Amino acid sequence: MKRTLIKLLALIISLSAISGIYISRNLNHVAALEPGDPCPDCGDLLNADHIVNTPLECYLDPEIVILSCYSCGYETTKTYYPEPHNYVLAETVAATCTTDGKKKYICSNYYCTAEYEEVIPKGHNYIITSQKDATCTENGLVSYKCTRCNHTYDEVVEAAGHEYGEEKLDPTCL
Repeated sequence: MKRTLIKLLALIISLSAISGIYISRNLNHVAALEPGDPCPDCGDLLNADHIVNTPLECYLDPEIVILSCYSCGYETTKTYYPEPHNYVLAETVAATCTTDGKKKYICSNYYCTAEYEEVIPKGHNYIITSQKDATCTENGLVSYKCTRCNHTYDEVVEAAGHEYGEEKLDPTCL
């Protein structure tokens, strides 16, 4: 029986550390204590004496506060467990054909942090808008236009020049 009670007490103490429930030294009170609550030992008000760990950003690490009673010296800790970030899209810079874009997400809990997502450029998607074929003596021209950003460029097709061959005459009889 005594062994079972000891195991039960150890289980209660370990669960209390995980769940944020704290047990007073005289083991007569089980309570989730907050600053301003009555001390479980003497009834005076508990003070948030000092913070052991303050998160640098919105709820990344748990905040640990030491609660103490100035009357009887009772002391315990209160752990405020983290909430996950709640990222929402705050700003979008669209990618062009040649430059990166980005999406900025901020944590809506307290606008504490920002995360960025890179948007990769897709590159140009050119189509031929006009075409003039080259001749033997004149250059040709092919015009291109991007369907995404309307960028245009022209490509010159060099004139081929004349191609002379040997002229063959049938022999004639005189």
